[in-house]
Parts: sequence; structure tokens; C-alpha cells
Amino acid sequence: MASKLSIRRAQVHVPNTYAWCESTHDVNWYCNDCPEALCDLCFEVHQRARKTRNDDFVPIRKANKQDEIVLPEICKTHRGKTCDLYCCDCDIVMCAICFTEKRKQHTFKTIEEEIDSQKQYMQDQLEVLKSKLDHFSDNLSKRQKVSKPFKESVDVVRQTVQTQRLNLKAEIDSIADTVLVELSSFVEVEEQNFKQDCQPHENIYNIKEIKKLIGGIEQNTEKMSCTSLFELTGRLRTTIPLYDVTTKSVLPHPPHFVNGTVELLITCCDASTLIHKLSKDRRVTRFTDISPLKAYGISVSDNSDEVFVTSHTTTIQVLNMSGERIRQISCGGDGLSIVCLSPGSIAGVNGANIYHCKAMTVFNKSDQVIHKWSGELDNGQKLEKTGQFDIARDIYDRVFVPDYYTNQIYVLSWNEGEASCLLDEKYGVTNPSAVCVDSCGHV
Repeated sequence: MASKLSIRRAQVHVPNTYAWCESTHDVNWYCNDCPEALCDLCFEVHQRARKTRNDDFVPIRKANKQDEIVLPEICKTHRGKTCDLYCCDCDIVMCAICFTEKRKQHTFKTIEEEIDSQKQYMQDQLEVLKSKLDHFSDNLSKRQKVSKPFKESVDVVRQTVQTQRLNLKAEIDSIADTVLVELSSFVEVEEQNFKQDCQPHENIYNIKEIKKLIGGIEQNTEKMSCTSLFELTGRLRTTIPLYDVTTKSVLPHPPHFVNGTVELLITCCDASTLIHKLSKDRRVTRFTDISPLKAYGISVSDNSDEVFVTSHTTTIQVLNMSGERIRQISCGGDGLSIVCLSPGSIAGVNGANIYHCKAMTVFNKSDQVIHKWSGELDNGQKLEKTGQFDIARDIYDRVFVPDYYTNQIYVLSWNEGEASCLLDEKYGVTNPSAVCVDSCGHV
């Protein structure tokens, strides 16, 4: 007859050691009525015994897979007794005899009560774990949602950077090509000038004749007769003027590369006392205040250690790069436009007012006047009055002067006294007020 336990089924592992013979081998059977695990030999005895022959036997593997309750363990101390009690103090299962002998004062429960409690605990923990899993899954999902657009944004920025890189490379290549073309043109001009300057001196006949005259003078002066002496001095008087060696050669300035400026200094058109600074990132900040004077023209030296500012007075203010006034230069008139030249010199325009400029003066690095241009032109003319506005200079220190009155733009070297016309009304120049030259020499 099947017991109550035979109707219920085990949930966890069933002991694999038979309590009677303590065999650990061939434990292949389980008796749901006893309940006991049986080896093959004890199973045969169990089937023949009168009291147990009708018990419910199942293979041990099926007992391990049953799922309703946990069957009690067999007590290892007291054979034949099941561990149907749970000691709450010691956290172990035991039989009734173990409890009576050793744990009378301990709190205990029946195995069924503790199993129900453990099951409830597992269910509670299962809910906690599921909640944590949902929390982690939700966080992971949110993080993935954030990560995806972030990576997409990075890809967009990366593509933009690559595009800008190609554009910058193309721009740099274009600038480099332009500079190289300009250098090649400079070399061609220099070769022409060199040929023109050296051709008179390379005439073989002239060189031989001069050497012959020199040899005749050095060898025959002391032993020469009066007739020969008079003849030689006569030849010298008529021949030497033929060999003109006073031709002025135009020596070229060595080319150099001009780096781009990262900051610009700005004066205001309303003649403010303030000077502003424009940074590379297009932020405008205050550079300095030259009160009570007002800032008009401004230029920075090539080595970027001095700033020259005209103030529409007879003095040019010299500042350092911190905006502090370090000295002033007397310019002899109301200073207007100004440019710095490469040898450390400066060129400044001054006059009675902004519409009538008397002269352009060049100062050396010791603030001394070394040149003054008052309108002399290379065609022999002299301008009665000029309206010089914003002047500029190129890498060869040629100064470009826009003249409001004559509708022309003049160009002159700072060490020469005359200017030549570069542009006039034939090229559409009308009332020019400013001129600019880039690093490649383009006007």
C-alpha cells in the first residue's frame, strides 16, 4: 500500500547511499513507501520481504526528477530514522532521537514547515533577482540608446574632420603652389636683371682693352719716351670714358616666407582711444587704451614685439605686446597711416588732415628719419598735393601708396627717392583709399 509520501514527489537530490547496508555502489532504486534508496542487492531483498514486497519502487533517476516536495534524509547516526526535524539554531536537519539527545533546548520545526519557509524565501529572492535583472536590463537598454547616437555623432565628426583635412590640404597645396610659382617668377626676373646688369661688363673686347692699357701703364711708365708717354695718355683720355662702370645695379631682396597672423589689432573708424584685438577664434577683446590720444593707423613689427600707433598728432606711440606705452616718435605732422618694414624701420604718412597729406616719412629702428617722399615720381613730375590713405608694403619692402586725388596707386622702395605709378584710372582705380598686399605679393 502506498504511503502519503509515495503520492508526493521529491524536488531535490535523493540520497544515493542506502541506510541499511551503507552501500555507495549500484544504488539504482528508490522506495517511495519507506522512503529509502536501495542498491541492487537490497532491492531484491526488499521485493522478497513480506512487509515490503508491495511497496512502490521507482528507479533512482525518476526519484531525482520528482517535483512536489523534498523527501527527508535518512539519519546517518540512527539507522532507519528519517531526518524529519529542522534545528533553527544549528541550521541542520535531524531525526527525533538526535533532537532528544543533543538539542532539547534548541528551537525546531518540522521538515515540512522549514521546506515551506525555504520555498517562500526562494520565491522572495527570485522576485528580488528578477527586479535586479529588470533594473540591469533597463540600464543596459538606456545605455545602449545613448551609446548608439554618440557613436553616430562621433562618426559624423570624424567624417567632418576628414573632409576638413582634405580641404586644408588642398588649401595648403594651393598656397604652396602659388608661392612656388611666385618664387619661380622672381627667379626669372632676377635672371633678366642679372643679364641686363652684367652684359656691359662681360664684353670681352672691353675687358681685353682695359687689361692691355693697364699692362702698358705698369710696364712702360719709367722707360717710356716722351712721344710714347704722350701717345699713351692720349689713348687713356679718349678710351676711359668709353667704359662706363657707374651703371647702378638693382640688387634683389632675398625672398622669405611670411607666416599667417593668429591675432589682429584693430582701431575704430570713429577715432576711439581704444585698440581692440581680434583672436583666431573671432573673439574681440580690448587690447589697450591710449587716452587721451586717439588711435588711427596701427602696425606690428615683423618680430611682433612692438606696436606702432598714429594718433593724428605729431607723435607716433610705440607700445609693447601687452599694450603698455614704451616710447613715442616725433613724425613732424599729423600721423595717419603707418606700416612696419622688415629692417626694423617704419613708414608713416602725415599731413594737415586726412584729406591733404604732405609726405611719407621712413624712420629707422633708432627712430631717426632716413627717407622722406613728398610726391616725386620717376617721370620727373612732382605731385603738388597727395591724398595718401592706408598704405601697405610687400615682402620686398616696397611701399604701396593709394592717392585719393590723382586716382593712382604708387609704389616705391623705402630707400629710393622716387615713386612709380602701379595702377591708375585705366585699371578702374577711382578715389583709392586703401591698399593691401598678401604674403604672396599680390596687391
